[in-house]
Amino acid sequence: MAHAKEREAAAKKAAIDKARSRLEEAIAAAKAEQWDKVRETCFNIVSIDPSLVEAFRLKGQAEVKLGLGTEALSSLGEVQKRAAPGALDAAL
Repeated sequence: MAHAKEREAAAKKAAIDKARSRLEEAIAAAKAEQWDKVRETCFNIVSIDPSLVEAFRLKGQAEVKLGLGTEALSSLGEVQKRAAPGALDAAL
Protein backbone atom coordinates (compact mmCIF):
# COMPACT_ATOMS: atom_id res chain seq x y z
CA MET A 1 0.00 0.00 0.00
CA ALA A 2 2.82 2.41 0.87
CA HIS A 3 4.46 1.77 -2.50
CA ALA A 4 1.23 2.62 -4.32
CA LYS A 5 1.01 5.95 -2.47
CA GLU A 6 4.66 6.70 -3.28
CA ARG A 7 4.06 5.93 -6.96
CA GLU A 8 0.93 8.09 -6.94
CA ALA A 9 2.82 10.98 -5.32
CA ALA A 10 5.67 10.62 -7.82
CA ALA A 11 3.24 10.59 -10.74
CA LYS A 12 1.48 13.70 -9.42
CA LYS A 13 4.82 15.50 -8.99
CA ALA A 14 5.83 14.56 -12.55
CA ALA A 15 2.52 15.91 -13.90
CA ILE A 16 2.97 19.18 -12.00
CA ASP A 17 6.56 19.51 -13.25
CA LYS A 18 5.33 18.96 -16.81
CA ALA A 19 2.60 21.59 -16.35
CA ARG A 20 5.20 24.07 -15.13
CA SER A 21 7.43 23.40 -18.12
CA ARG A 22 4.45 23.82 -20.47
CA LEU A 23 4.00 27.31 -19.05
CA GLU A 24 7.13 28.31 -20.99
CA GLU A 25 5.43 26.98 -24.13
CA ALA A 26 2.36 29.12 -23.41
CA ILE A 27 4.50 32.22 -22.85
CA ALA A 28 6.26 31.66 -26.18
CA ALA A 29 2.90 31.22 -27.94
CA ALA A 30 1.65 34.46 -26.36
CA LYS A 31 4.72 36.32 -27.63
CA ALA A 32 3.92 34.94 -31.10
CA GLU A 33 0.26 35.94 -30.62
CA GLN A 34 -0.94 32.36 -31.13
CA TRP A 35 -3.95 32.87 -28.89
CA ASP A 36 -5.73 29.56 -29.61
CA LYS A 37 -2.56 27.70 -28.64
CA VAL A 38 -2.11 29.84 -25.51
CA ARG A 39 -5.66 29.14 -24.41
CA GLU A 40 -5.45 25.39 -25.03
CA THR A 41 -2.05 25.04 -23.37
CA CYS A 42 -3.11 27.04 -20.34
CA PHE A 43 -6.37 25.10 -20.03
CA ASN A 44 -4.31 21.91 -19.84
CA ILE A 45 -1.88 23.47 -17.36
CA VAL A 46 -4.53 24.64 -14.89
CA SER A 47 -6.36 21.33 -15.07
CA ILE A 48 -3.16 19.70 -13.79
CA ASP A 49 -1.90 22.43 -11.45
CA PRO A 50 -4.44 25.13 -10.58
CA SER A 51 -1.87 26.88 -8.39
CA LEU A 52 -0.15 28.28 -11.49
CA VAL A 53 -1.71 31.74 -11.47
CA GLU A 54 0.31 32.81 -14.51
CA ALA A 55 -1.45 30.14 -16.58
CA PHE A 56 -4.85 31.55 -15.60
CA ARG A 57 -3.60 35.04 -16.49
CA LEU A 58 -2.35 33.97 -19.90
CA LYS A 59 -5.55 32.00 -20.52
CA GLY A 60 -7.59 35.09 -19.70
CA GLN A 61 -5.43 37.25 -21.96
CA ALA A 62 -5.89 34.78 -24.81
CA GLU A 63 -9.63 34.73 -24.26
CA VAL A 64 -9.75 38.53 -24.43
CA LYS A 65 -7.81 38.45 -27.69
CA LEU A 66 -10.16 35.76 -29.05
CA GLY A 67 -13.25 37.77 -28.10
CA LEU A 68 -14.37 35.32 -25.41
CA GLY A 69 -15.42 37.86 -22.82
CA THR A 70 -17.29 35.60 -20.40
CA GLU A 71 -14.49 33.04 -20.36
CA ALA A 72 -11.90 35.79 -19.93
CA LEU A 73 -13.76 37.18 -16.91
CA SER A 74 -13.81 33.72 -15.37
CA SER A 75 -10.09 33.09 -15.97
CA LEU A 76 -9.06 36.53 -14.73
CA GLY A 77 -11.34 36.08 -11.73
CA GLU A 78 -9.33 32.95 -10.89
CA VAL A 79 -6.18 35.08 -11.03
CA GLN A 80 -7.68 37.50 -8.55
CA LYS A 81 -8.77 34.68 -6.21
CA ARG A 82 -5.50 32.77 -6.35
CA ALA A 83 -2.86 35.52 -6.47
CA ALA A 84 -0.94 36.36 -3.35
CA PRO A 85 -2.12 39.60 -1.73
CA GLY A 86 -0.39 42.56 -3.37
CA ALA A 87 0.92 40.41 -6.21
CA LEU A 88 -1.46 41.55 -8.92
CA ASP A 89 0.04 43.71 -11.61
CA ALA A 90 -1.90 46.84 -12.45
CA ALA A 91 -1.53 45.90 -16.13
CA LEU A 92 -3.90 42.98 -15.59
